[in-house]
Amino acid sequence: MKPRMSNWIGPHSKFRSIMAIMQQQAEDCLHVLCEHGVNLNARLQSHRQQSALHLAVAHQAPSAIAILASRGASINATDHFGMTPLHMAAGTLQTEITSCLIQQGADVNRTQDTDLSCVEELLVGGASPNVKNAAGCTPLHEACLGGREEVVDRLLQHGADLNKRTHLGENCLFLFLTQTSNLKSTGLLGKLLGLTSPLSVVDAKGNLPHVLKLPRYTTQKDQLVRLAQQPRDLLGICKVHMHQHYNESSRTFLKDRLPEKSLCIIPRE
Repeated sequence: MKPRMSNWIGPHSKFRSIMAIMQQQAEDCLHVLCEHGVNLNARLQSHRQQSALHLAVAHQAPSAIAILASRGASINATDHFGMTPLHMAAGTLQTEITSCLIQQGADVNRTQDTDLSCVEELLVGGASPNVKNAAGCTPLHEACLGGREEVVDRLLQHGADLNKRTHLGENCLFLFLTQTSNLKSTGLLGKLLGLTSPLSVVDAKGNLPHVLKLPRYTTQKDQLVRLAQQPRDLLGICKVHMHQHYNESSRTFLKDRLPEKSLCIIPRE
């Protein structure tokens, strides 16, 4: 007669008893390692460079998380991709682990700063910075929409075309101006205004971004429309030409050889 499955997995089954003993032994071993000064923040020698806490999350071990955190492990340590243990737990919907990390002091407002390293790896690996999705959006469109200046800079360095338009006729500057939060990012706004050519703040149908139509942004709208109607000065034309026809290595070459007074024509990214 075959044993019933319930005899193996029931609350008082031999299997559960064995698993409980193994877990206790694992916790005891972890305590011993901690007591002997093991480096709790050491990283795996792998491409992910995860810490012990990352591994505890990956293996769904809340008791290990509590032990590691109480012994001084960095609760907000990031791996190679910028993910904290809390990012991992929340991303895989591990409620118990997420709660455990928060109780141990994990920063719930910590953002994942992986975009830049991921973007860099993709670009270095040969990914096209100008590939379009079904809506005609490139990675640069998305970065400008999100106001991600550091990602915009990296894409531009790898040859992304700032003047491509989506299927709706929107350029990067237009998409940037559709988000109210972006209007505070004066650095990226100035960069887009300086490098967009021809300078335009409307889509293919002549529509302004909806944000600029709001009464409280009338002043900004008038300034931008007026700026778009003005011809560029010679310095502005040189910067646009330099950006469009010289890649990053060529611009670096020129920086090393042009007189200091001429460096202003080289756009900063």
